[in-house]
Amino acid sequence: MSQYRSVHSGCRWRFFRSMLLAHFKSLIRHPAAYIETFIRSRTSVDLLRWQEPSNLRPEWDERTAKIAGLIPPGSSVIEFGAARLVLPLYLPADCSYQPVDLAKRSEDTLVFDLNGPLPALPRRYNFAVFSGVLEYVRNPAAILRWLDGAAEHVVFSYAVTDNLSDPITRRRSGWINSYSDASVRRIIHSAGLECIETDIWKNQHIYLCRFCGNSSVV
Repeated sequence: MSQYRSVHSGCRWRFFRSMLLAHFKSLIRHPAAYIETFIRSRTSVDLLRWQEPSNLRPEWDERTAKIAGLIPPGSSVIEFGAARLVLPLYLPADCSYQPVDLAKRSEDTLVFDLNGPLPALPRRYNFAVFSGVLEYVRNPAAILRWLDGAAEHVVFSYAVTDNLSDPITRRRSGWINSYSDASVRRIIHSAGLECIETDIWKNQHIYLCRFCGNSSVV
């Protein structure tokens, strides 16, 4: 166990060092852009952005289709960040679908903020889906732990820093966290999940996970 913790701490330090280096390089190369980007005040809820239809991009549909391809027929699915309600168009036959979003996308949309108080969900689902969402969440590990008992599987995409480390690009996208693939896998493990399949969409990883009933704390 002590050896595991030592390796774990070493991985965290290497990631922290790599992110410091990325920030330093960005500041040196683009000082004005870096300062303008990181001194701008932020709010936890960007409701106006996501209420604007033009910010819900059709090119994200390809990622949604990849995620749908990981879900078997007859599954019950809850999607956080439902946006244009594209996922049910790609889901296999006989799937039920529950959308969740910051804004009301349909009459049956559950409306709440993943960075705010988390309500009890109306039922247990086979799959919980986050497509292009967890980058905007302050504590992804807490969100995944909250789903234990409410979902059997979790499918999510994430733009890992292995492929996109530039702090300015990440912040201007509205993202409020930065994790490498190794860090994402540690978060998965800490939430009591095991990763059973992965896929790639552009510079993002897609993770298919299931709860294994063996939660641990990082």
